[in-house]
Amino acid sequence: MSKILWFIPSPRIFPLFWSWVDKVDFVDKLIVKNYVHHEAIKIGMDYFKEHKEYTHLLLSSDDVLGTPEDVKLLIKDARKQGFPVVTGWCNTAHIEDHANITVKRVGVVDANLNKIAEKFKPSKVYPYLPIVDVVAGKYGYPFIKAWYAGFPLALIQRKTLMKIPFRPFLLQIDRLCTTPRTRARGRGTGYDLQFSIDCRKNRIPIMVDTRIFLLHFGKTKKLVRVNKDPNSVTLVKARRRPVDLTSNYPREPYTPLKYDKKTFNKWKKKIALNKQRNKHWYHGLPYKWWWGMSPQRFLDILPYHLDRKKEPKWFK
Repeated sequence: MSKILWFIPSPRIFPLFWSWVDKVDFVDKLIVKNYVHHEAIKIGMDYFKEHKEYTHLLLSSDDVLGTPEDVKLLIKDARKQGFPVVTGWCNTAHIEDHANITVKRVGVVDANLNKIAEKFKPSKVYPYLPIVDVVAGKYGYPFIKAWYAGFPLALIQRKTLMKIPFRPFLLQIDRLCTTPRTRARGRGTGYDLQFSIDCRKNRIPIMVDTRIFLLHFGKTKKLVRVNKDPNSVTLVKARRRPVDLTSNYPREPYTPLKYDKKTFNKWKKKIALNKQRNKHWYHGLPYKWWWGMSPQRFLDILPYHLDRKKEPKWFK
């Protein structure tokens, strides 16, 4: 008999998401709130590994709208078909009218993304399928064998996770790097892409049940509550009261980033002035690492480079 743990890393507040998740009272849920993503993944995987009574891990993000029936159908798929990995699908926030499914290899995996992490744009490198092709059964019905499908609502066998545990595709430095370690090395991102790569290497199929469609809420990074709201780890047993496990998973203390704010404001004004003069926003900026970024993305990253010794050019 299979037993399922639903792992939900949740860095945002979406009542609409919880409105349907709270109705799924027939599986255990591990809810990890307001941790940086790589920390949340480690907590979820450590708990799953320690509790061997669970045969499957159900994984989803907190920015999709589904139904309890979707979860039931996914469990039915795993039991009847024996799929190592089976998932629902959703619309992607990157390209309008496209699904989060690819059947072809994502070409950017052949590049060294640690050098071009800031240029990494899924809309340009993921060969997403048009939604109309998915609903029309062009690639199969009810199942599609995918190369990549993300984790909108994915059910994974224990033996699969023991063979290819989650690991990041790249390390990225951004505003969510709030500890000395992450500021030096970056935080892990792209776990779903790396999982797809590892599945292909190990000849493990990723199956998408096209009957399980979830509505994705779109681009919501600005609503992330990490380092703003308290973090917590809660176990909700099927048909039982929640158990608070937060004390078992202490976070590294948050340390405010120290940087030269005068220099930061100088470059911020420079960008604003470029826009007023109808020039490219990056006109006159030193170095080339900003290529492919938006102005806001550039300003998010800039404080990490304001070091007089390592990068004195910014202070001229």
